[in-house]
Parts: sequence; structure tokens; C-alpha cells
Amino acid sequence: MGYVMNNPAGPLLSATAQVTGNGMDCRAAADFGFLFYHCTGNSAIFDVQASPDGVNWIPFATYTATNGGSATAHVSAFLPYVRAVARSIYSAAGGSARLYAWYQPGLS
Repeated sequence: MGYVMNNPAGPLLSATAQVTGNGMDCRAAADFGFLFYHCTGNSAIFDVQASPDGVNWIPFATYTATNGGSATAHVSAFLPYVRAVARSIYSAAGGSARLYAWYQPGLS
């Protein structure tokens, strides 16, 4: 079992507003993965969605990122395709905010 510590494909999501990120093909991965996310604004709420075919998406989990904070989550499931969807990104008056989300599938 191995881990992809730095995903060469870049983040699942890099957003300043409500947006849907690109899907990542994880069909060759193991049945686990790691999510890392960071918010530069007050807070952000985003969903991780999964798909069996890269076309039909369902919510898998919802996460909240806080001001300037970074967090990780261990995903104990096989997700053939993964993407992130920013639901809400909040910033201080006149400020800007950005949400980053990376997913690293486990290698089989």
C-alpha cells in the first residue's frame, strides 16, 4: 500500500465563489484517500462528491474550512471519481477569500 503525498494533478478545487471543480479519475486507486483543504477567508463550506461513471454525481461528505486554517480528512471508501463543490465562501467586508481542496487517493 502506498500514498500519493503530492497530487500532480493539482487541487480538486481552487475557488473564490460557488463553483464546481473538475472530476478526478480514481478508478485505479485503493479504497481510501486523504483530503486536504485550506481557506484564506473567514470560512468556506464545500462538498466532496463521488460518481461511479464521471457523469452522475452524489454528495459524499460536507466540510467546513475556517479562517486561515488547514485541515485533513481520511476518506475510508472507494470513490471511482471525485470532485469538490464550493457551496459558500465567506470573507470579511471588502476582503477576498479562496478555498483550496486536494484529494490524494490511496495506491493499491
